[in-house]
Amino acid sequence: MFDLQITPTGDWAKKLDQLEDRLFRQAVAAGLTKTANRVRWELRDQMRARFDRPVPFTLNSVTVLDAKPDNPVARVFFREFANKGTPASKYLAPQMRGGARRFTKFEAALWHRGMLPSGMYAIPAKYAKLNAYGNISPGQVVKILSNLRAFGEQGYMANQRRDGKSKGVRRRDQYVVGGAHAGRPDLKPGIYERRGDNLLPVMIFVRGVHYKIRFPHVVIAQNVIKHRLPRDLASAIRTVQREAR
Repeated sequence: MFDLQITPTGDWAKKLDQLEDRLFRQAVAAGLTKTANRVRWELRDQMRARFDRPVPFTLNSVTVLDAKPDNPVARVFFREFANKGTPASKYLAPQMRGGARRFTKFEAALWHRGMLPSGMYAIPAKYAKLNAYGNISPGQVVKILSNLRAFGEQGYMANQRRDGKSKGVRRRDQYVVGGAHAGRPDLKPGIYERRGDNLLPVMIFVRGVHYKIRFPHVVIAQNVIKHRLPRDLASAIRTVQREAR
């Protein structure tokens, strides 16, 4: 969890303790909030620079809680709640700290159905339909899960032929799970799309997905605070003094 609290330091902290002037406290709160927003903007810019086309949900997950005159603390944090899907703070964690990435809900669904071997991850292959951000499209994910689970079959039976219509017309499932664990040792572990007589790789199962630290968010934030907080506080004080004249 990333929750950075920005507070007055050094001489500014001493002044805040000694002065009860409401305007001064408002100025301090404004300066802290301005720096917090600078941190947010810099984190967003760094995401764009370090990641391949981050989605708006990821960029907008960086949030600021304004400082108040009676509570001179500004916060910068990642939202920990998502109406659908996984909060950005969770799937960004390996990028921020390094190490193995978390399993996605898509992978968990495959694992629970016995289609994804334990400890393996599913990554897009050559014939995956990618969205504008380089990720497999949500529409194709829904089609894969729907096709592999549509008939309530267990585990590997999702690869078998089933009656497509009540009249007994036979059809073959559009997606097939490959790999020895699924009774298809002729195919590398993964998910394949059936096109005519061909099986084209859409997702490939791999043993591990590990990341180096690509997004040192704390260092990025601290650099902004170091260079901007004193100036933002001073500027806010000057503004209040001008308005008070």
